[in-house]
Amino acid sequence: MNDFEHIFSKLYPRVKLFAMQLLKREDEAEDVAQNVFAKLWLMPEKWSEDNLDSYVFVMTRNHVLNVIRYHKLHESEGGVNPDNNADATLPAELGADDPLYYEEALLLMRLTLDRMPERRRQIFEMSRMHGLSNAEIAEQLQLSVRTVEHQIYLALKELKKTMLLFVLLVGM
Repeated sequence: MNDFEHIFSKLYPRVKLFAMQLLKREDEAEDVAQNVFAKLWLMPEKWSEDNLDSYVFVMTRNHVLNVIRYHKLHESEGGVNPDNNADATLPAELGADDPLYYEEALLLMRLTLDRMPERRRQIFEMSRMHGLSNAEIAEQLQLSVRTVEHQIYLALKELKKTMLLFVLLVGM
């Protein structure tokens, strides 16, 4: 097995899964993964670098963002956006200097929310996106207020970790 075959067999499933988690469509995730490895094929000098995994995942993220931009462009032209749940959950000032960073941060937040347990995500969305109080959420879901508070705390903790990692990577 040559170097590229080894890299491909090691990383392709992870790249496709990463793209799938962000795009929610297997056909688009497959296209992104194939494009990433097609570009990587043309750069044999990268194959032996120590940070190849990071490089490949940054390439994947960039391809995913291009797909999202394509959908948004076609949505604004009257097309349909497959991600109709693209609500702004970050304050606008986070992306005031560079809309691309803002878009990437939103994407990471959506991914983080999607990976949370269903109940935690539901509680967090009711609190932060629908503006319900902890008592209202507890009443609607028949939970204790303390449970609601704890789930919101855990959701915020996860989101903060993700955003800290994003800020560190963007700053590099």
